[in-house]
Amino acid sequence: MIKCFVGCNNNSTTYDAMSVYKEMKSRELIISPNSFTFTFLLKCFESLDVGRMIHGEVLTMGFDVSSTFVGNTLLNLYSKFGSDGVELACKVFDEMLVRDVSWNTMIGVYMDCGDVGPAIRLFELMPERSIVTWNSVITGLAKNGKMDYARQLFDEMPKRNEVSWNCLISGYLKAGDLGNAEAVFSDMPVKSVVACTAIISGYASIGDVESARKMFDTTGSKRTVVIWNAMISCYINQSMFDEALALFRLMSVDGKCKPDKITLVSVVHACAHLGSLENGKWIAFYINKNKINLSTPLGNALIDMFAKCGDIESTRSGDLDEAIRLTESMDLEPNAVIWGTLISACKLHGNSKLFEYVTKKIGDNVHEFVARDTSHMQRNDIYEILESLNGVPFLAYTRPARFLICIKYQKP
Repeated sequence: MIKCFVGCNNNSTTYDAMSVYKEMKSRELIISPNSFTFTFLLKCFESLDVGRMIHGEVLTMGFDVSSTFVGNTLLNLYSKFGSDGVELACKVFDEMLVRDVSWNTMIGVYMDCGDVGPAIRLFELMPERSIVTWNSVITGLAKNGKMDYARQLFDEMPKRNEVSWNCLISGYLKAGDLGNAEAVFSDMPVKSVVACTAIISGYASIGDVESARKMFDTTGSKRTVVIWNAMISCYINQSMFDEALALFRLMSVDGKCKPDKITLVSVVHACAHLGSLENGKWIAFYINKNKINLSTPLGNALIDMFAKCGDIESTRSGDLDEAIRLTESMDLEPNAVIWGTLISACKLHGNSKLFEYVTKKIGDNVHEFVARDTSHMQRNDIYEILESLNGVPFLAYTRPARFLICIKYQKP
């Protein structure tokens, strides 16, 4: 029964899991908790205090953490709390008689907290080191900026796999060392999709579009949606919006890889920057034809594109425009960015009917906000909206349930 609550981390399931455990304890003469009980119980929570409490229960009930199941579960729980859980995790690890994967977990705990020294000492004490261990240590060293040591361990590895190469290449790229990343990539016996994508992103980060495209062209049949997205993103980051759309068309014609929502958000943004309503409508048609559900980022991008490209026709047709229809069709509740975009469109197109619709949706509660007020609890949200409104004059904002929006409107 307790197992049913694993992975459902909310107040209700926390209470239910603990209630079942207490009921179990009250019937101790009939059903006694065992190591599996505590393993499942620990997996129901993501709270350090609750973890410590259950840890105490383990000891009180006469069990000890030398049990592989309970010990590893406690280690995994404490590992989620960074420096707050290191000492507790270390105590559990020291008491464990059989450690198997526990070595990797404890090394990861140290690496995540930036304690490279203790992590390496554990690594050196390991009776056996699997390729997973080597890879995790190299990743941890890279994460902590110790690339020289990461390269040293990489060179010492008795055997490498694709992940080993990817770890080192990614580490160099995160450190901004494209040269060494290229050198390792050139030595890689089989160029992985992950490595190719990482190199393309590395070229993109320094604005070397030509090298990024050359790398993209070498991927051929190995191309995944991630590689397409990396190259499209490279073009967009360099304001090469026509090239991004051309690549999207090539992707559609190629047909081997379907665009995902990340792809679509990128190309819709490109349409918005170009003011290309025709391309924007084509992409919207593609989304409808393929029955792609609108996520909040994709909905935001489409509405922003329609607003900027001038598809606000309600003053001419008497109907609500495409942006409004998208707002109403989204499965998720429209957020502050969407409302801000629509109000900005009102100013741009002089659309009083659309403005009335939006303000009715938002509500009419007005709250005072003074410019440069750093003490306001929702200051960041307010400025996010103001920045998205593109110069619309406002004197107040409204707070509907969860969202903030400005409502002072003036006809142009």
